[in-house]
Amino acid sequence: MFFENISYITVAIAAIVSVGFGFIWYSPWLFGKRYMKEMGISASEVAEAKAKGGKEMSRMYAMSFALSLATAFVVSSLLGSLIVVSLWGLVLVGFMMWLGFSLPVAANGAIYGKDSLVLFAINSGYQLLSLVLVSVVVGIFG
Repeated sequence: MFFENISYITVAIAAIVSVGFGFIWYSPWLFGKRYMKEMGISASEVAEAKAKGGKEMSRMYAMSFALSLATAFVVSSLLGSLIVVSLWGLVLVGFMMWLGFSLPVAANGAIYGKDSLVLFAINSGYQLLSLVLVSVVVGIFG
């Protein structure tokens, strides 16, 4: 059956990996500064949000984790229905999910939201690598 062999611990680990990767991807060490510039967020706005105790940020992180759990659950469900025999196969599954599901939604959002190409690339790049990571984690440990 479709939801029969899901390892919920692996789903949770994959979600943690995805969120952790997001912290790195959007950090000042990688794309955080450019992302903030493209979004029109100033350093003072970030400092103000931190000064308020981070309640809003905590809510955002919790929602992000919940969404990552949903993604990992679906990836686990789909991988349970496929025969994938290699690491490359897991990477390919993550890529194909990004290509068929995440990229078109993000592209439409960027087109109609008039996002810059840079912002689109940052966000889509994160989605691509996150889906690949989740697929690999679930495929290896699930």
